[in-house]
Amino acid sequence: MKKKRYFWQPELSISIILWSLTFIFLFYGLIISLESNKIYWKGNLFIGLFLIMFVLSCHRFFILTEKRLVIRYALLWRKKEIFYNDIDQVVVRKDGLMIKQKGLNGHTRHMMSKKQKDRFLADLIKNHSDMVITSEQDQKLSHD
Repeated sequence: MKKKRYFWQPELSISIILWSLTFIFLFYGLIISLESNKIYWKGNLFIGLFLIMFVLSCHRFFILTEKRLVIRYALLWRKKEIFYNDIDQVVVRKDGLMIKQKGLNGHTRHMMSKKQKDRFLADLIKNHSDMVITSEQDQKLSHD
């Protein structure tokens, strides 16, 4: 099985907070840089921090392997591996997925674009047809 990446974001409120913090570094760096006529190292430092946070924020993805689902987070050293036997069901919602696990592990919520969600579900069904997938199209992951 070829390893494909399916990108996701955390719940809406957390995503808004994280992306707002990321863009604060960009705007602050631009403000500092534009106040000076020469190259200002503090402005470049904040723009560099923005670029680092931007790359880390785009680093969230799923990987489907033969035996497990690997969930990568923004922190490079943090990943979660869920064996397919431990997944109770995958709940498809309007703006993402919720993966419910057996036992005391609970569930994880992941916002995905419609295209990413459809690709992920198609590959999951193709490779693991015994997976329980339910749909709650009226429900959102975020509680507006």
